[in-house]
Amino acid sequence: TAFRGGTVHLDVADTPQARTQGLSGVTKLRSDEGLLFDFETDGRWGIWMKDMKIPIDILWLDKKGRVVYIVRDAQPELSTKKTFTPNEPARYVIELNAGAAERYMVRVGDIVEFER
Repeated sequence: TAFRGGTVHLDVADTPQARTQGLSGVTKLRSDEGLLFDFETDGRWGIWMKDMKIPIDILWLDKKGRVVYIVRDAQPELSTKKTFTPNEPARYVIELNAGAAERYMVRVGDIVEFER
């Protein structure tokens, strides 16, 4: 996946089980990797930090790959106390290491290019 500031390798969560699992339990994530959730339809998909071990940045993208919402530095201790939800519908969610959105210069309105 290409951002303005570089390329990230993403695993894809495209089944209900994979989307439920997400990065739960992951204790380390390389700076150039993350997880792409493909929800297959547009929606205001909520993300929480249940069973998370590391802080993350969360990006929501519409069906064209345009970033519509960003949460920076979501902390594991939030667990189920907070659900992050975008302001507008999205099809995809990308979870990255905390700080990655800044490092890769990701902004709302950017188009993210996917390669499979």
